[in-house]
Amino acid sequence: MGHIRKDIIERYALGRLNESAVTRVEIHLLVCETCRERLDSFETFVWMLKSAAPAPGLTMSAAGQP
Repeated sequence: MGHIRKDIIERYALGRLNESAVTRVEIHLLVCETCRERLDSFETFVWMLKSAAPAPGLTMSAAGQP
């Protein structure tokens, strides 16, 4: 059994897969620690990006910048 491709893991994490693909990915994740770790790493990466980005509508001056 192979691993899930990186682009599929990313689309799964972002909620951009159709229902049948989601089912296949979730079944695979139940038995594959490597793919679960890849998914966790991608989700952590996305969380860090979102944490680093200013809130929508926040201006530079409101964020404490000149």
